[in-house]
Amino acid sequence: MNGWQNGVARRHEDRPKAVTAGWVLSTVLILSSTALAQTGSLSGHVFRNADGAPLEGVWVVLLQGQDPAVADENAADPVSWVQTDAAGFYRFTDLEARKYRVYVQAQNLLGVLYSEASLYNVTVAAD
Repeated sequence: MNGWQNGVARRHEDRPKAVTAGWVLSTVLILSSTALAQTGSLSGHVFRNADGAPLEGVWVVLLQGQDPAVADENAADPVSWVQTDAAGFYRFTDLEARKYRVYVQAQNLLGVLYSEASLYNVTVAAD
């Protein structure tokens, strides 16, 4: 399980992650190319921080800024959004090579209110 426990970081895999009041986000980049365009994919999981259980039905938003080299807290232009599956998995495909912000809004899931969380400057690179 990736995340924080009692204010101490625990590392399971070398993946970028962010935790805010109950969320654990992780990402994996998958690169692909075609004859005409080079694109990449970004995928990851959303887990409940308290016990590591996957969270289904969470809306994950992919945002970009005006500068393709920066995707900080000011990156607010939506590119795409998806919901996590039963395993907490999400995936964005056919992405142009640039930096993105992965954002999860505050949401109420089964009576539990989760705060927002973001991963900043996630790079998708084409081959």
